[in-house]
Amino acid sequence: MLIMLLGSFWGLSRANAQIFNMPSHVSATASVTPQSVRPGKAGIISVHLVIAAGFHIQSHKPFDKNLVPTELTVKKVANVKFEPVQYPKAINIPASKVITPLGKLAVYEGSVKLRVPFRILKTADGGNYVVHLDLQTQACNAVSCFIPQDKKLTVTIHVSAPESGRHITPAPKVASNGGQGTTGELTTSGTAVGQRSGQIARTAAASLAQQLAYIRDHPYAPANHMNIPLWALVLFAFVGGLILNVMPCVLPVIPIKVMAMVEQAHGSRQKALRHAMAFTIGVLTLFMAIALVLGVQKLTGDKLYFYGEQFQNPFFVVSLVVVVALAGLSMLGVWTVNLPQAVYTAGPKSSGYAGSFFTGLLATVLATPCSAPFLGVMITWALGRPIIITILFFALVGVGMAAPYLILALFPGAIAKVPRAGRWSELLKQGLGIITIGVAVYLLGTLHDRHEILIGAFVTLSFCLGAWIWGQWPIYGMSEARVWTIRTTAVAVSVLATAGTVWFLSGGTPVSQPPTAASQPLNDGATAVAQSSFAINHWQPFNIFRMKAALKKGHPVVVDFTANWCVNCKFVKATVLESPAVRTNFSQAAVVLLRADLTKQNPVAQSLLVKLGGRSIPFLAIFSPRSPYRPEVLRDIYSIGDVTQALQNTKG
Repeated sequence: MLIMLLGSFWGLSRANAQIFNMPSHVSATASVTPQSVRPGKAGIISVHLVIAAGFHIQSHKPFDKNLVPTELTVKKVANVKFEPVQYPKAINIPASKVITPLGKLAVYEGSVKLRVPFRILKTADGGNYVVHLDLQTQACNAVSCFIPQDKKLTVTIHVSAPESGRHITPAPKVASNGGQGTTGELTTSGTAVGQRSGQIARTAAASLAQQLAYIRDHPYAPANHMNIPLWALVLFAFVGGLILNVMPCVLPVIPIKVMAMVEQAHGSRQKALRHAMAFTIGVLTLFMAIALVLGVQKLTGDKLYFYGEQFQNPFFVVSLVVVVALAGLSMLGVWTVNLPQAVYTAGPKSSGYAGSFFTGLLATVLATPCSAPFLGVMITWALGRPIIITILFFALVGVGMAAPYLILALFPGAIAKVPRAGRWSELLKQGLGIITIGVAVYLLGTLHDRHEILIGAFVTLSFCLGAWIWGQWPIYGMSEARVWTIRTTAVAVSVLATAGTVWFLSGGTPVSQPPTAASQPLNDGATAVAQSSFAINHWQPFNIFRMKAALKKGHPVVVDFTANWCVNCKFVKATVLESPAVRTNFSQAAVVLLRADLTKQNPVAQSLLVKLGGRSIPFLAIFSPRSPYRPEVLRDIYSIGDVTQALQNTKG
């Protein structure tokens, strides 16, 4: 069931990835006037909205408090004072009582502008100041309102005074729009908007090609490359798998593993060992499957593959959320099936070995966002070898991960002291079910934006509704034919509710095909690729030309390869990169901080990651102006001391 569900979503993702790219019906561009501002002088940031024909967006102050207002938020920038946003006058129109019981709306239609007056402080240094804006809108047509949209925009304010400080460095005019601004998401509705979208796509594609070419043509390689003997790599694989059991990402697999141990506690030694073997085979199966997929990707010419990249696919994440949520409901007694409930049901008619096998599969899936210490080096080495070697080393990781349960099964006396099943075990199972539901919520939060989260939430609820019908509608004494009629209905309800969710959240209209990866905007925004403006001691989106400019100016550069789905990345960010000691070191060394976000496909960041010998994240690269192509690299879980030492090494 798990494999079928994951496989179906994975296949569906390749054919219908556009579901997660809902049309916004609104395009937005940002610009600054005048083009150059002197310290002490004023200017205006203008955000131009184009709303597709037949649609409108809510005004800044809608009549109905339940509707989402149009709101522009400007993030603070040093040496720039922003005035309140100026919104246009709303148009009052009649509305269906389905949308609002008030029967009227205050809206914007067609083409509108929002303005943000600003003033540059007299003490400001010359250079380019990058301003980040968040635009929130909610589009409606005559019969319904759609999901609120969040658009990320950036503009660059050029201060014309001579550069007197080191906080902001001017950017060369690389972008086709002169560096004046960027656009948010665009819809293909309307000729003018479509032309603008095409221009942005061409600009983004051109810059993407430039950045990839720059990385390809320069000798990037890690400075601290290690020659590790084969026996050490074997040990790294085993120990790395063992450590996976205690990594920060262990929370998703705790409920499954704990219940598996409880199941083994009162069986014979032979039965406990068979359960442990079934669990181990499940772990090995999925680790080897991952190795096989990565090896095939390498053979097909995909050089940017890395461990954990499946979490870039929203269909994979949503399918995993569904599986985890259903497992949680099973623990809570909402429904009962052989998977995964057989793992937790002791009885003469059910050995539960299939459940133990699938528990191993699920535990491994949930553990894949993490890369334990030692694993990064091993994975990088193994992925550079023939497929059979890659599979064998990934299997070693699986053996390491499953080793504690094999050892536990060999010594059943250690778990024989666990009290007999009773009220406590039922409460434990229910408590773990609640934790498992919490894990599903966490995984849902790793999706990229609000659209994906909403779709994932409603799809998950659709399957949960089906599980409730499956488990609660049949009653004792009901004929087998009627039971299976109900269960067939449960499956149909899940499928139809999922399809209805996708149709409704797309506005009831066909969804346009998303741009290809080569034409998608990079993390800086649609046309703000190839910028080279940078700030000191402030995290900015990674851009190869931004890094090049900072190194040329004599600043060390730290690149943090991370992703929203990577639990270990969040751990090192909170405990290391944002620690007072490391932040002080960064500030004293005037470090430029760049964040390479791999939550979604990012070809430039992935290309640099692979060239630096990285095949997993977390991964930190510290570049020195003296050696701009050979950085110090840190893999997996690293410490404050590791970062401090690597920073010292870059100083020579």
